[in-house]
Amino acid sequence: MKEKKKGGLSAMPKTMTVGMRIGLGTLLLLLLLAGISFVSMNAVRNVKISVDQTTVLKELESNIKQREIDHLNWAAKLNEFITNPVVTELSIQTDDHKCAFGKWFFSENRKKSEILVPEITALLKQVEAPHFKLHESAIKIKNVFRKTDTELPVILTSGMVDHLNWANKIRDAFLLSETKIEVQTDPTRCTLGKWMNSEGAKKSYQNGSPRYQKVWEEMVLVHKTLHESVQEVIDAYQQSAPEQAKKIFQEKTLNYLSQILASLEELRTEADRGLAGMKKGQEIYLKESLPALQQVQKLLEEIQEIVVAKAADKIGQTQAMTVTTGRVVSWGSLVSLFVGIIVSFFIIRGITRVLKIAVRQLSLASTQTASAATQISQSSQQQAQGANEQASSLEETSSSLEQVNSMTKQNADNAAKADQLSQGAKSSAEDGNRAMQQMQAAMEEINQSSDKISKIIKTIEEIAFQTNLLALNAAVEAARAGEHGKGFAVVADEVRNLAQRAAGAAKDTAGLIEDNVSKAKNGADIAKQAGSSLQNIVGNVRKVADIISEISGASIEQANGIDQISKAIGQMDQVTQKGASTSEESAAAAEELLSQAESLKDLVQQLQEVVGGRDGNGNGHLLVSTPYAVSERRSRGAKIEEAGVRIQMKTRIPGKSGSTSNPERVIPLEKDSRDF
Repeated sequence: MKEKKKGGLSAMPKTMTVGMRIGLGTLLLLLLLAGISFVSMNAVRNVKISVDQTTVLKELESNIKQREIDHLNWAAKLNEFITNPVVTELSIQTDDHKCAFGKWFFSENRKKSEILVPEITALLKQVEAPHFKLHESAIKIKNVFRKTDTELPVILTSGMVDHLNWANKIRDAFLLSETKIEVQTDPTRCTLGKWMNSEGAKKSYQNGSPRYQKVWEEMVLVHKTLHESVQEVIDAYQQSAPEQAKKIFQEKTLNYLSQILASLEELRTEADRGLAGMKKGQEIYLKESLPALQQVQKLLEEIQEIVVAKAADKIGQTQAMTVTTGRVVSWGSLVSLFVGIIVSFFIIRGITRVLKIAVRQLSLASTQTASAATQISQSSQQQAQGANEQASSLEETSSSLEQVNSMTKQNADNAAKADQLSQGAKSSAEDGNRAMQQMQAAMEEINQSSDKISKIIKTIEEIAFQTNLLALNAAVEAARAGEHGKGFAVVADEVRNLAQRAAGAAKDTAGLIEDNVSKAKNGADIAKQAGSSLQNIVGNVRKVADIISEISGASIEQANGIDQISKAIGQMDQVTQKGASTSEESAAAAEELLSQAESLKDLVQQLQEVVGGRDGNGNGHLLVSTPYAVSERRSRGAKIEEAGVRIQMKTRIPGKSGSTSNPERVIPLEKDSRDF
């Protein structure tokens, strides 16, 4: 029966809290909005893709139309080059890969266009061949076509005839024995000279082939020389030397004239070739360029029609997708609004029900809080008194540790000074040991020098002995010589005396050196004994120094340890002081808690008015408690009284761990919080 009562009001809050309900409702709305947003974004994305494709199709349509216009302009320039004599240079693109259409045709944009409009793939393949022929015909025309004046062969023939008549006139003057020869001697005023200085001749020279220009330049020089030779003929003829004049005419003038006629003939041949090239270029234009252009234009028009139809279909699809997207968004918004209203209704209903239960339990909790606040205030006062006593004890302990710390520091200082003195004694002993070792080395060197001197003295004795023998031999030989060897005998005696004296001095010196060597050996032995004694002293001094160093280090560590203990006691003192102040603050907070409990009662009354409304007297409706709530209230009151007794017992025993009170044991809020 109790299980059923517990499940009546608390089963629903335990299975689904207010936060869970709000979260679930919000999650449903968010999922619905996310679904609608996803569908809307997908539809908008499809519309955007369709719009982009339509834009690309329009650009493709414009591009193809522009390429069609470009080819018409290209053909117009080619036609103008052929027909207009003013245009002397063909300024069009002859490479089918570098013209505007060729760049697009052989680029990635063409592949993208074929993917977008597969129907134009076959037509684009068909347009490649005539497009190539179109540009190839332009190359052929450029190679064979050369601007040539149609009257140029006639003019050159006329020049040849004029110069022949000019030469015949000179010949007739010779035959008729005329008084003077009347012909044109100025090369710029004859018929050919006037034409050569005209604009038409200059254009013919500029438009002519390299061979034409070379022959022209040679002819200009020969033409001038021709007229100069005629002037010589006239001068000789006027000076009554007709034979000389005839000779000049035969040797020079006729030779130059033949060169002029040959040049004019060659120029006329080049002009005929130019006219033939013009005719050939016109034939290529009519037979190759125009048919290829017409075929390219026809295919481009077919491609453009397909692209225009595709763009129109895509525009229709885009408009339909736009309408569908608007409907989806509108219906989705209406569904979201409807679902939001329903979810909000159930959430508000659940929150109101839970708030009524919460107000009922808050009313009970405010009463329990007031009684618990009284108990907390008493416990806080007792805890503050114990903290003050503990703080005074820690102060006394801290002062004692400070005295011990000062004495330990003094011992550490004395140990450090002793360590310094022992280190000085150690260094002095080591210096004496090194000096003794140096003295031993010097004694060894003296012994070695004495041995060397002894060897030298022995060598001197041997020399003196040999000198004495030589002196004896010299005396014997002087005695044998008689009177002649007396002087040599005297010298031999003196040498023998000197040798004997040297031998005696060497013996005395050897004795002294042997005595010195024996003393030096005794001194070296004594130095060795002193050195070993000093080494023993140094070892002992080192051991003493090490022991003093260890004592000094231990004293320093001990002083540091006591210093740390002193600091720890100081920190404990500070913590205790803070604990005391905290206890006092807790007592003040307990007093504040009492006032807050009264305020809580007022807030609960206001909440009752908000949730349950007012009665006829203007008071809030009292929320009826269920039997389960009454039993819960009684059990909680018992727990509060039991917890208060435990807190009072623990706070009366200062110094033991675990004497702090747990607010949750005094104010059991765990089960109440589950309802929220």
